[in-house]
Parts: sequence; C-alpha cells; structure tokens
Amino acid sequence: MKIYDNNLRYLKKNSLQIYDIITKEKDLYEVKISDLKEQDNCIVEKGEIKCYLHSIYDKIAECKKSLSQVNENTGTLILFGVGYGHVFRYLKKNALNIKHVIIIEPNIQLFKRFLKFNKIESLLKSIPKISFIVNKPAEEVALALEQMIGEAINTNIQFVNSITYVTLFNDYYNKMSKHIVEVLRRIRMNTSTDFHNTYRLLVNVMKNLKVQGYKMNRLSELLEKTPVIIVSAGPSLNKNMSILEEAKNKAVVIAVGTAIEILEQNNITPHFRAAFSPHVDTTIFKKLKNCDVPLIYTNNLYFDILPEYSGPKFRLIADSDILSRYVYDKAKIENKLVISELSIANIIFEYLCNIGCNDIILIGQDLAYKDNTMYAQGAINNINVNFETAGLIKDKDSEGKEIYTDSKFMGMRDALVRSMNRYQVDSQAVTNTSEGGLYIPSTTYMKLSDKLNKMEELCKLESEIQAIIQQEKNEQVDNLKDVVKVVYGIKKELQEIKEIAEERVTMLKKAVEMKDKGINPNEILKEYEKINKLEQNMLSIPFYDMVTKYQLHGNYSTTISAFKYDGGDQNKQVEALENILMRVGVELKSYFEIFEAVLSEYNDNFIEFNLLSQEEMNKLQNEEVCEVKEKIQEERLGILGLQGVYEEVTEKE
Repeated sequence: MKIYDNNLRYLKKNSLQIYDIITKEKDLYEVKISDLKEQDNCIVEKGEIKCYLHSIYDKIAECKKSLSQVNENTGTLILFGVGYGHVFRYLKKNALNIKHVIIIEPNIQLFKRFLKFNKIESLLKSIPKISFIVNKPAEEVALALEQMIGEAINTNIQFVNSITYVTLFNDYYNKMSKHIVEVLRRIRMNTSTDFHNTYRLLVNVMKNLKVQGYKMNRLSELLEKTPVIIVSAGPSLNKNMSILEEAKNKAVVIAVGTAIEILEQNNITPHFRAAFSPHVDTTIFKKLKNCDVPLIYTNNLYFDILPEYSGPKFRLIADSDILSRYVYDKAKIENKLVISELSIANIIFEYLCNIGCNDIILIGQDLAYKDNTMYAQGAINNINVNFETAGLIKDKDSEGKEIYTDSKFMGMRDALVRSMNRYQVDSQAVTNTSEGGLYIPSTTYMKLSDKLNKMEELCKLESEIQAIIQQEKNEQVDNLKDVVKVVYGIKKELQEIKEIAEERVTMLKKAVEMKDKGINPNEILKEYEKINKLEQNMLSIPFYDMVTKYQLHGNYSTTISAFKYDGGDQNKQVEALENILMRVGVELKSYFEIFEAVLSEYNDNFIEFNLLSQEEMNKLQNEEVCEVKEKIQEERLGILGLQGVYEEVTEKE
C-alpha cells in the first residue's frame, strides 16, 4: 500500500480533481473484481461478462500487439484502459519517445489497481506528461480530450484500447469514440483559424508597441499588500452589484472583459479595468463615459483601443507574446511578464498570485450557466442556453448543488488552480464569492457581504492609486526611439530571412522540375536535403530563431501534420516534402507581406530618428510618389466614370 499512499499524496497536491474522484466518487459502473495475487492481474465481472484484465500467458506480447502502431514519431498516446500499467514498462524498455500519455479509465476500482503498482512520480521521469480522465461519462471524456490535446492535434497521436475494456464497457466505448471523432474534427477546424490569429496578433503587437505604457512596479507593490477584487461577468454578479461601491472602500476593484461593460451600465466605476482580447471588439470601449480609469493591458489587445483610451495605461507582457519580449529586451525596457492562460480573469489572477497578493476575491467568476445565461444582466453579447445545448456538462457548485458548465469553463477553473499551485498560494488567500458558480478547488467560498464585513476600510486607497499614477506620469520615459531602433533592426533581419526564403523557393522549383522529368527520386531527395539545410541559415538570424519560428509554429505544425509521410516509398517522400515546403513557402510569403505592411507605418518614425540610409530614403520617396500618382489616377477615373481613359491619363502624367 506504500506506492498507493504515495500516489494519493501526489495527486492531492498536484491534481486535486483526480484525488477527489478516487476518494469521494462512486463508480459509473458496478463491477466485481477478483485479484490474482502474484500475477499483477485480476478477473473482472460486469453483468454477464467475465474476463481477465490482462493476458494470463504473455503480457509482453499483449503490450506489443496493442502498441503495434506506436513508433518513434508518436508524440501523444491515448490509452483506453491502463489496467495494472504493464504498458509503461514496455514503453520504457523499447525507448519510445512519448511526450504525453492520456489515460482514460472508466472505473475507479480498476484505476486504484494501477495506483497500487505504479508510482506516478517515477513514471514522469521517462514520460514528460501524464493525464488522467477517470470515471467520467463518455461525452465528458471527449471534451476533456479536446482541452488536453490542444496543439498536439498537429503531432502524431495514437489511440490504443484494451480488448478487455472494450468488451466490458462496450456501449461506453462506442459512445466515447463517436464523441472523440466529433471533437477531433472541431479541433482541426479551430486549428485552421490559427493562421488568422497568428497575423492578427502580429498586427496588434506591432501597432501597440508605439503606445507608451506605464511600468507595473509601483502598482505591484500596492496590490501585493492590498485586498484585490477581480470582477468577472458571470450571472452571480447580479447579486453583488449593489454592494460593489462598498467593496471599493475595502479593496482594489479590477473589472475584466465583459464586466467592464456591465459595471458601466450600472454606474459603477472600478479602480482599474483589464483588457487583453486581440479580436475586433471596441464596442465596450466606445460606450464608456469615463475613460480616466486606469487600464491594464497587454500588447495583444486589439490595436484600435489603446490610441483612443485617454486614461493611464499599465502594461503587462504575456509570456506568449514573444515579439514584444524580443523588442523590449533589445531596447532594455523593463516589463512585468505574466503567464497567459485562456481568459482575462485568468491572466489577472496569475499576475496577482505571482506578485504575492494574499487576499484575492473573485466576483462573478461563475464559470457556469445560470438562469440559462452566460453573463450577468447588462452584457450586450450575452449567450442563452438550455439544458439540451450541445457541450453542457453537469457539475457541482461551491455548495454541492448541481450546475451546468462546459469544457472551456472547466479549463479556466483548472488554470486558476494551476496559478495557485505555481506560487503556492494558500486557500485562505483566495475567496470565491461567485454564488452558484463552478466549484474551484483550493479557494474559500464565502458570500461577498460576509467577506466585506470582515474587512477594514482603506481610507487612503484612492489617493495611493492616484499617487502611483502621478509618479509614473512624472517619471515616464519616452522609449519610442529605443523601440523604433529595434524595429528598424527587425526590418533589416526580415530582409535577410526573405532572401533565404526566396532562395529556397528557387531550389524547390528545381526539385519539382526534376520530378516532372522523371529523375530518380533518390537524387530529388538529395536536393531536398540541401533545401532543408537553408533552415539553419534562417536560424542563424536572431529574429527568425527567437521570434518568427515560434510565431509560425502552429501554422507549420498544421502543414507538416497534414502532409508528412513516414514510410519508405521514396516517391511518396518526395511528394510529401514538395507539399510541405510549398505551403511553408506560402506561409512565409504571407508573413513577410503582412509584416512589411505594418512596418510601413513606422516609416515616419524611421525618418524622425534618422535611421534610413540615403538609398532607403530615395526608395521610400519613389514609393510614395507612385502611391500618390495612383491615387490621383483613381480619383480622376472615378470622377470621369470612364475606365477606358486610364491609358490616356497615364501618358499625360
């Protein structure tokens, strides 16, 4: 029992949800288990079905057969039924380089057998990540996989099932498989949108780099020693709206996302607003009456918002925003880095945990649907649901009552817990006042009124905030010149990358011509080896190595996943490489076009700070003259309404 007890302690610390399932839940299916001592095996009975969990003859042959499709290219392994865990010994013995193992176990009793014979911490020494989906309905298994797989859909995934488990839980298996297919299809569709997200973030960041935001140092010192309320937009916010003004006297109030709009409609002005959404969403900010409220933002924020927001702006840097990190590091501009996960509330919560705030209060963090709605009253973009809405999951709130949530909300809940675990935040430091919201482990549930009754008023809070703003304003350094210098350097590096990319396209055309001429595929593969070596030349350019390859990682992965071929047929190898390199070339071309377009907005800054050479100045002036002439021609043609005079106007010019 020593291994089992150690595993329970490990799960209690690192995966409280699985720990609670093992110690508190009842099995979805009733089974009778008869252990076979000294055999690492048992007999399982479910209704009229009775079978050995593992082979009684050769467990190694059993593993080899079930893992026959798993090879050195497999990144993620999904196991339906882990039994006594013999598969892990096989994986280790055969040195299969699996990055992530996901175990689907429909029965708690059987999962306990696994925990008695396998120390999780030891398994993690050879496999970087192990995830468990235990005792969950078939529909929830698919949704949990959607959250876990994420970008791994672009890597080689193998699904392995145990014959015994399929026999015992056949209906469950069939229903689960159907939902998994639907989820994988949805993930692939969502992955395709990454192409657009990549460029949306690129444009947002490049434009927002021009905005002079305040540093977070002084503000972090205040928030570390002061209670902070994060106001989200969940339905329970309705109950607490009337006492939010009182709350402002006892804590710093930060409104996030849609809650900004809701508080505005209820004439409640928070101490801070927080917004990080990269999508076109200026509706909330267009309707704000008071734009003097300080805004906490990241450069991912939609680019039209910051220039028009008149209030003080405090800048956080998302860890995923590698472009901003690259520019600010080069320019030696100090920033506060924060791990970014899922929602605005998650990011602010992560930041507060990071700086050591020991009194965080969550309001409206329902992560659930109440009264058939997603948000509190006043949200323009409210979402209505009913009990038959696809994707809804039954769960429990903080008082054990049944609620409806979904996989996205559960992911946000898990991210909150990860933030607490990451910085060892005590449960007493986080109060969840979201009545009827999804249960959040490691937090203390309490009604907001009861929490406020225990808190003292902060008489100087408003003046302290204003003092910080004034200090930041007085000491604000105009870093624009330093940023522009780095951006100019990026422009030079992009040109180098572009030249190598164009060389690769030329070589690719040659390889295609070789194939069309029927040249031996072995010779063509040698040509592709030369093409692939050009990637090393790109990696020697700092911006490509530190920024571009990460920005395009999702796009590249999708392409490689769609066309890669691991077999020995050289003709198919040639075809796969041709498809991959052609699409990577197109991707890079799009990247250059968009980057160069947004870089053109820095031309005035390049001139202002005397960064352009005479040759660049002449080229820029010629381009501007051409643009002006084209515009004049278009206007003349528009006035005349005669497209046929285009050539005549051109000649006269």
